[in-house]
Amino acid sequence: MFAFGWTLYLMAVVGLMFAQGGALSTFSAESFRPTARVTMVLLLVGGLVLWPLVRLSQAKPRAGGISATIRDLVVILVPAQALVWPQTWLADWPLEVVMMLDAVLFVWVMLVGGIIALGLGPAEGKVTLQALQIEGKEVALRTRSWALLACLLVGIIGLAVPSFYQTVQPGWYQARPGWMASPYLSIFEVSRDRAWLPAGAAVSRIHWLWISAVGLAGATVWLMALIVNALRAKPLGPA
Repeated sequence: MFAFGWTLYLMAVVGLMFAQGGALSTFSAESFRPTARVTMVLLLVGGLVLWPLVRLSQAKPRAGGISATIRDLVVILVPAQALVWPQTWLADWPLEVVMMLDAVLFVWVMLVGGIIALGLGPAEGKVTLQALQIEGKEVALRTRSWALLACLLVGIIGLAVPSFYQTVQPGWYQARPGWMASPYLSIFEVSRDRAWLPAGAAVSRIHWLWISAVGLAGATVWLMALIVNALRAKPLGPA
């Protein structure tokens, strides 16, 4: 059902993208770029807001948080490539810009996925009776509630972060590093038209450093999920 729902969401995004593109009086890569940016933002909204709302409000999957989340990530990220990579010719962005846009989608969704895996807990078959009695339903529900809140903070509050970091970095690219702290504004920073550059859009080392930092944070959360879920599946004291 989740795969079906995500497919419908992608179809709606594609329909909106081509509806906006078809409304242009004269189609060109330059005029299509705002539509391409909105498309990327909608992909992030689906992965960072809608996915946690759906997954963490459902019954806990028997496979556990790690396995269920990995399957969800495949369902989300693989079909999304069909909307990301065509922007190399629809928006006429350089390959490195599209690679960066794909990296933005990947690392932020992976970060949220780690939080979801942590909130869903271990697989049912690995939870001993003593561990289940010690943890209890209230603790499990509270864990999922905190996980949902953390996902929403990542998906929503990131819009306010760049307001504190409006400085434009001096140099050829005139990057706004603060924008990279937001998953959504990262799209606009990476794909920003830089008319003074030969390619019109480009990414610099500072962009890759920010994405690497987000990727490191996501890897840390996944490591925490593996450790915490393993501990929650075992008795916390002598039988």
